[in-house]
Amino acid sequence: MPVEKKIEELEEKIRALKKEVRKLKRFSNLGRSAARIAHDMRNVLSPIAQYVVLMEAEGLESDIMPRIKACADRGIEYMDSLVHYATAGKQNEELLNLNEIVDAVVVPFKKNRRRKEYEIEAVYSSKSKVRGDKVQLERLTQNLITNAIDALEKEGEIKVTTGNYQSNGKEIPKGSYVVLGVKDTGIGMSDEVKEKIFDPFFSTKKNLGDGLGLATVKHVVDAHDAYFRVSSEEGKGSTFSVYFPVK
Repeated sequence: MPVEKKIEELEEKIRALKKEVRKLKRFSNLGRSAARIAHDMRNVLSPIAQYVVLMEAEGLESDIMPRIKACADRGIEYMDSLVHYATAGKQNEELLNLNEIVDAVVVPFKKNRRRKEYEIEAVYSSKSKVRGDKVQLERLTQNLITNAIDALEKEGEIKVTTGNYQSNGKEIPKGSYVVLGVKDTGIGMSDEVKEKIFDPFFSTKKNLGDGLGLATVKHVVDAHDAYFRVSSEEGKGSTFSVYFPVK
């Protein structure tokens, strides 16, 4: 191949890379802007919910009050989800015991079964530690469990596990990993849905989800140099597995 042709190809690759970098910078700026807007909106919605509580305490009750508060609370949840999505990543790295993180997250789910009847079990088989951001890994675990609950119909079972995995390099890079697994007996997913579950704002929950739970999980996984596997079959439930490298 002539030298001139090679130079042209290299220049084209450089232009493509520069274009990709500019795109990433725009997304980064968009994320920061979204976080600021969500924070400001949350500050607007929070007083509305608080005023409703105060008005009810003063005896100013009305059938519409609970609906106003419910809408404000839902808006706050959306804003929180947007902030979490925009700020997801490894920010404060430390050596962590994944079992302790899972244990702390699972307990509230055992006590609070507001929408569905389910049994949740945690089984720990790994004692290895991983490097990561504690808050982000707690959020990842919480989002995976919430997603599992949403996948159930009226009742079902959820199993959260940790374990060790030695990769031979075929599916994920060779090395040692700690695996976090969340398995449910829910409705499962089609291949078409599986392809979209990590897209921001994609949801199959019909007015119940904001579509940012698994998108945030994907952000956290990527920031921790981890790997994701999803196994699911319609009518037979799903298993989400996150492989954290042992460092």
